[in-house]
Amino acid sequence: MKKKRIVVNYPKLRVGDIVVCGGRGPAARVTKRVTAGRRNKNNPLISCHTGLVVEFGGQFFIAEMLIRGFTLSSFLRYEYERGSRFILDIKRSDVYDSREKRNALMGRVALDYRHKREKKYDWRENLSFVFKKLKHSASIFNCSGWCHHITKPDGIPYPSQFEIRVSPQDFQVFTGFSSVRGWKKSK
Repeated sequence: MKKKRIVVNYPKLRVGDIVVCGGRGPAARVTKRVTAGRRNKNNPLISCHTGLVVEFGGQFFIAEMLIRGFTLSSFLRYEYERGSRFILDIKRSDVYDSREKRNALMGRVALDYRHKREKKYDWRENLSFVFKKLKHSASIFNCSGWCHHITKPDGIPYPSQFEIRVSPQDFQVFTGFSSVRGWKKSK
């Protein structure tokens, strides 16, 4: 089967957009099963990863928390729909209509990147959705926990449950964001 390429329309992106990703593979299936139910573990339209659009040097990247820790990734990493991870949607909050809020967010992301050795991925937090055990740490996150943590100071009206736990699927269905129109170029 030929892999279908996702072509991102970069002029439509903005700092602060949330990248909602689907995926295949064991980790994606576990995340989807835990957050969206057993029947959805193989559903390619359920999110299993989130990241944040940032811009450095005039180039867009995805700031994300991966197993190896906090990193900036190229959009090319997610360009095939049949890949292990691929972009499902790009979501936007009206909060980032403000240039000041976008600049403040970029400052926090740059600070996290500068101290990225101190930021660790918490793979066990994904399992905490099953056991409903939570721990709060300023340095250990899963992907969606980091996105919530880094954007929360800007006043996005997150539901109170995001304070307790937040999954990639929570970002996918959160009504406080709207899909970015035209983020994907049509062929």
